[in-house]
Amino acid sequence: MTERRLHLGVSISSAWTGGTAWRRPDSRVEDLNGAGLFIDIARAAERARLDFVFRADGVVLDRDKLDRHPGGLLDPVPILAALASVTTRIGLVGTASTSFGEPYNLARAFGTLDLVSDGRAGWNIVTSQQGERNFGQDAIAGHEDRYARASEFVDVVRGLWASWPRESIVVDRASGRYADTDRIRSIDHHGRFFDVEGPLNVPTSRQGAPVLFQAGASDRGRDFAARYADAIFAAAPDDEGAAELTADLRRRAAALGRDRAPLVLPGAHLYLGETEQEARALYREIRADDDIADGYERLARTFGVDFRPFALDEPLPAGTLPPIASLRTSQTHAERFRRLFEDDRLTLRRVIEDHVLTGAGHWRIVGTAEQAADAIAARFHAHADDGNVFIPGEYPETFRLFFEQVVPILQDRGAYPREYAGATLREHLGLPVRAVAETVAA
Repeated sequence: MTERRLHLGVSISSAWTGGTAWRRPDSRVEDLNGAGLFIDIARAAERARLDFVFRADGVVLDRDKLDRHPGGLLDPVPILAALASVTTRIGLVGTASTSFGEPYNLARAFGTLDLVSDGRAGWNIVTSQQGERNFGQDAIAGHEDRYARASEFVDVVRGLWASWPRESIVVDRASGRYADTDRIRSIDHHGRFFDVEGPLNVPTSRQGAPVLFQAGASDRGRDFAARYADAIFAAAPDDEGAAELTADLRRRAAALGRDRAPLVLPGAHLYLGETEQEARALYREIRADDDIADGYERLARTFGVDFRPFALDEPLPAGTLPPIASLRTSQTHAERFRRLFEDDRLTLRRVIEDHVLTGAGHWRIVGTAEQAADAIAARFHAHADDGNVFIPGEYPETFRLFFEQVVPILQDRGAYPREYAGATLREHLGLPVRAVAETVAA
């Protein structure tokens, strides 16, 4: 049995521009709409031997907030392709939605990224809750329909990734034969949502297929992850929630006959300082302009409830929240907030200030590099998760302390490797390359 080890990635989305962080003179907010900033982060992450960089995505511009906060997101695939050209080992994971677009286009884009990075690509699968009017849809599909489409979408993508194996390319100059076409096959898929003939016009990479990540931890999302995902990027703000998610995914994966469950890699939103006092002052400074009105708006989008009439400093009255299964928005976020309101009996102010407005409900660590390393290692050794995706609270100090202090502390303790185990993302994550073809064709 392979020895279990900690896995670490870093978010290269603009998480550090939240609150007032973008207004700091060293935020590099001017560089968000280019590649240079992300190249610098990816190179630093590779020097620290992180397993991957992670690029989130969204397809809606909230122009009403652009007067106060940076907004917009560049397409992940071109950004990651730029990073592929200046790095050699670190994995490159990007988000793309199954609710919009076509499987063939996505398979081709991520298959190309996998080739140009020499086997370092990963796709983070999401089912979007907004953006339908940008894709000719009148309304966002319901939760079950989104996941039904997502399942078929992923089946088609995996089939396309297996349709042209790299081993078929023989390049026999003497005979004039470039490829063994008997090994290339159409997928001839005819389903509820898609009709795709194939084969893909992009061959497989050395790792066989991009690694499948998944974001979402609703009941339906967990079923989906247990069936398809190699790793799950989740919001788990407390140890108990992380441990429950990890154990549940292992049970579901075993019930499906999988020999390994998805790696559970919750986001860890870090605000770091040389001292705990410095870190807490940084956190207070960055969150000083948090607007309760924004919290009301986000909760209203999640639950379809106007929370403004309720007392800020008291728990919500029983029966305020609608059934989670009835919601078309993210049931993962809704269930997390429900637990805070109903199980933990937190006040409306506490939920908004501590969870809604900061880090999208991710685990938050405010302190020194050693305190962050202690917390990350404790969760891992308790088998509550398999590692974390580092989400910075500000730039550049939190980045510097994470790369130059947190990771070395974990390495000194033997919890994190000093060198890469291989060249591909699958090797970094301990996924057997030899099983890729079988998994994709299944």
